[in-house]
Amino acid sequence: LSTLTCVTAEDRGWVEWVESESCGQQSGVRRYYRRAGALTCLMYALNFTDCHYENLIAMGDSPVVVDLETVAKPDPTPEELPLTDLKSEVYLDSCIRTGALPTHTPDSDIDNTGGLEGGETRIAGIERPVFTNKNTDNMGLHFEEFQSLERQNLPRLNGQEQHPEKFSDEIQDGFTQMYQ
Repeated sequence: LSTLTCVTAEDRGWVEWVESESCGQQSGVRRYYRRAGALTCLMYALNFTDCHYENLIAMGDSPVVVDLETVAKPDPTPEELPLTDLKSEVYLDSCIRTGALPTHTPDSDIDNTGGLEGGETRIAGIERPVFTNKNTDNMGLHFEEFQSLERQNLPRLNGQEQHPEKFSDEIQDGFTQMYQ
């Protein structure tokens, strides 16, 4: 698994910037998903719960987690569980809680947020600020609703996203190898 360079000071810290990169060959995509399976196992063991698509970047054949604020946290209480359609025991005792795997939340405004989910993330009713006439005296700010977000979490080969459902054996192998 890849590691990032970190610099720490007494009251602050910095971490290396991660850019999404394509895989050069199909074997790199398979390595990515094997490593993603291993990473999911590690996140499960550490009780990490925040591996949604914005916190996982495909850096060539390496999945890199860029936001670790929930690593090694205590189990949530049943009231804190984000998935109301699953029993607490099932959710807490599975790797679903990592956020990396696809899940379905029926009453959510946001869909397809798992770290290893492909496709478009659909968002309803959320606006983002947009500036017009930038760097002029007439600069203005308004808000626009947006429907999807650019994703950098899945490996690409020849400019095409490589979806995880085609690599489930690699994900499972990586998870199993890390678990053992």
